[in-house]
Amino acid sequence: MAPCFFIERRNDIGLTIEDKCLMLWWCCVKYRDKWCQICGWTPEVPELLEAHHIYLRSHGCWKVQFDTAFGVSLCHHEHQIVPYAPHQCNEKFLELIIPRIQQDSPERAAKILKFLNNPIEICSEKPDYQKIAGRLRAELKLRKEHYEMDKYNCDEIYRGRPA
Repeated sequence: MAPCFFIERRNDIGLTIEDKCLMLWWCCVKYRDKWCQICGWTPEVPELLEAHHIYLRSHGCWKVQFDTAFGVSLCHHEHQIVPYAPHQCNEKFLELIIPRIQQDSPERAAKILKFLNNPIEICSEKPDYQKIAGRLRAELKLRKEHYEMDKYNCDEIYRGRPA
């Protein structure tokens, strides 16, 4: 079952609040991008995409881990299988994805590049997962509203990644 539907329907199964924040993050990234940012594949619903942390979660601070600017939506093939897939060769993946992000959102690309060139240290303070979850829920609500508006008003943008 897709994570976005999963978190909305099954909040009572013993997931930690950190797990729930991560699921909300995945959903926000998928609804923002709407298609695979490498090949342009557009699923029937964004939940079929896979969200990837541009800066690997294990290497960073929770502030980056739950910031949707550091996420990108990919199809399974581009996420896991191809030689330049982020889990195969992250350097090649970054060389491919950063120019695409720069084209769509120069501000987001600048934020990512600033961090990649100067990684912040592991955060010493504990995250407030309730606050993070609230922020991500609000972002997801807006992204879903925009998705529904786009879906009915601008259906042609879902036929592939714009040039």
